[in-house]
Amino acid sequence: MLKKITPDQTKINKKTPIISIVISFLNEENNIEELIKRIRSTLDPIITKKIIKDYEIIFVNDNSKDKSEAIISKYIKKDSRIILINTSRNFGNVECNLIGISYSKGDAIITIDADLQDPPELFEILINEWKTNDFEIVYTTRTKRPGESKFKLLLTKFGYRLINKISDVEIPIDSGDFRLISKRVKVHLNEFNEKYPYLRGIISYVGFPKKQIFYDRQARNDGQTNTKYPVFSKRVIWSYFDRALIGHSDTPLKIILFFGIFIFIISILYLFSIILMRLFTSYYIPGWTALMAAITFFSSIIIIMLGIIGLYIGCIFMETKNRPNYIIKDIVKKG
Repeated sequence: MLKKITPDQTKINKKTPIISIVISFLNEENNIEELIKRIRSTLDPIITKKIIKDYEIIFVNDNSKDKSEAIISKYIKKDSRIILINTSRNFGNVECNLIGISYSKGDAIITIDADLQDPPELFEILINEWKTNDFEIVYTTRTKRPGESKFKLLLTKFGYRLINKISDVEIPIDSGDFRLISKRVKVHLNEFNEKYPYLRGIISYVGFPKKQIFYDRQARNDGQTNTKYPVFSKRVIWSYFDRALIGHSDTPLKIILFFGIFIFIISILYLFSIILMRLFTSYYIPGWTALMAAITFFSSIIIIMLGIIGLYIGCIFMETKNRPNYIIKDIVKKG
């Protein structure tokens, strides 16, 4: 049954808006204090200039094991604008962003990582683009990505373009989760209940006018060179297949179908040629090696096809379970 959206849910005050900053994090004790400082130093002057009325900072803790929670709790005691949401276990960056977006009360929501690779100083540009135009989404595109290997950048570049080619919607290339969305977009996001949500794809699916902002991404603020998302890690690989590659397209299944038809035609032509050779010529190709090579090749193709079908079946399996995407342990705020 579809949920009805009331006018009050999408009512936005652009003249003096409240901005929600949503930060999903995991073990970022070395960056939290600097992040809060830079967010405040960016947004407080904007309030003085009456560009916005107020703001809130929503931290979503993906079950960190370091001192991040204690550091944020210390700030909450002095600042009612800061809110901490703790999950019961590690659910993932996308789920934590959705928690923060769902909980937010602002007229616009900005999502940003806690490692300060994405500069909070861009907030004013994002807000002004949203306020002065009809854009519902203002997303950022990275022109430089220091601290990441050339191999990872090359693989990521290929992955983005592959997703875009087969996806049912156009997903911005080289754009992460640093973006502004309006309250209107947020309301529609809350209608989704996918078990493998791909936030970039879902936001593209929602539609509405959008604006692109280019920026140079920075290295991690704490000086660490090892990324938390290695390209060959289980989290990245599974996320790419389950969320991005098949989450917004059935193209792989169609490719399997057409490839199967193509192989079938080739097989018929090959069989027909063998019959003709046996009937009208003395030419005959014996060879156990050629036969085994053909069997191995087609067997591997079949296994790959079954693997792709298995991915879709796995997603169907998870959807039918209808488990919650996340569980909130507690919410910490002042007062």
